[in-house]
Amino acid sequence: MGLKLSDTVFAGFNVIRREPLTVVAWGVAYFVLLIVSMVGTVMMAGGAAMMKPTVGNDPQAALGMMGNMFGVILLMIPVFLIVASIFNCAVYRSILRPEDTGFARLRLGADELRQALVLFTSGLLFLVGYIVCAIVGFVLMMVSRDFGALVMVLVILGYWVGFYTYFSFAGPMTFAKKKFLLFAGGDLVGPKFWPLLGCYALLGVIVFLLYLVVFAVQMGIVGASMANFQQAAMRASPLTGGFTTASILSMVISGLVGAFMIPILIAPAAVAYRDISGPDAGKQADVFA
Repeated sequence: MGLKLSDTVFAGFNVIRREPLTVVAWGVAYFVLLIVSMVGTVMMAGGAAMMKPTVGNDPQAALGMMGNMFGVILLMIPVFLIVASIFNCAVYRSILRPEDTGFARLRLGADELRQALVLFTSGLLFLVGYIVCAIVGFVLMMVSRDFGALVMVLVILGYWVGFYTYFSFAGPMTFAKKKFLLFAGGDLVGPKFWPLLGCYALLGVIVFLLYLVVFAVQMGIVGASMANFQQAAMRASPLTGGFTTASILSMVISGLVGAFMIPILIAPAAVAYRDISGPDAGKQADVFA
């Protein structure tokens, strides 16, 4: 089979059409995670605000408070990786193992742990490459002051798009073959690099336009509720101060959008991998495990 632009770009929309109840379940799970993350953020901000008067001008206390905050952030990294892996694998199941149903395809097992490893290692590689590209772009900007800034932006953008395209099969391939395969997908991507890049670029434009609409709606809600925000925040406790009508409505909208964005963003790479590898791509695990 070959790569089809429409099937790849609109893969997520096809998942939504085929399994609307599953996508709604993903949205509920995403919304719950938003609530939990916001509660944690508000509690951290409230704790920092309560500690601020005791910190005063004491640099040791300030460093201690920053260390505590940094420790919480470090703890959130593996949580984020696991949560992202659960959603990734749920979408991969709907495409590569459609017979694997139950509990909205959400699991926490070996597949998810391998996906977390893929996300972590690819994230580290991206960060290293991004730093190198930023340095190269900065040097070019110093050499050519007229077009240096433009060149720097193009270098970083080109790296980001190229990196995403080259490693886009790492997740689906690792899931399908049930083994950690970070670079193996590049062999499949290579001959189809430019068509894949075009698919992802078109998808990026569609997602950007969708986010513009959502952002406009959210800003309208926040603007309409801004008059009462300060008074409500002054009357509320540090834990509940962040929960206003605007913030709750914004979270509801984010949950709804997240339900749709999960397959829209994740499914295209899985469909492209399936179309290039063949219809039995998701069944190769028995051979390669």
